[in-house]
Amino acid sequence: MGNLGRGAKKGLKEALSITRGEKTAKTETIIRDGVVLEIREKGETVFSLKETFKTAQVLSVEAYDNTADFLRTYRDIVGQTQETMARLYGADVSTYRNWEQGHRNPNSAVRQLMALSVFEPAAFFRMAKANRELEIA
Repeated sequence: MGNLGRGAKKGLKEALSITRGEKTAKTETIIRDGVVLEIREKGETVFSLKETFKTAQVLSVEAYDNTADFLRTYRDIVGQTQETMARLYGADVSTYRNWEQGHRNPNSAVRQLMALSVFEPAAFFRMAKANRELEIA
């Protein structure tokens, strides 16, 4: 059995031990609807989306030279992937990447969502988590 096989076998044994309660996972990531809410290492929280809101609320799009810089900084602060942020803003991941690279600018509706994500992050992430759509009769 090669190194890969031994590593996989060891990983499966460890996962089984954690499932049985015999061991505690070294790293635990809590994800809901693709959004990383919390990361714990050895039982200690090392990342909490809720706590990052305090940092994120001091951001302002106007404080950055361009939208791309703002998006990269904000995504880094909230600890999300480009794929997650694209979904939260209702965009295709390639479109989001173009925004972050400065090749394109988001429309005014998306810029409003960006403001909501900074100034009312609990509402923004709650809205995204619920994945609600308006029903228009």
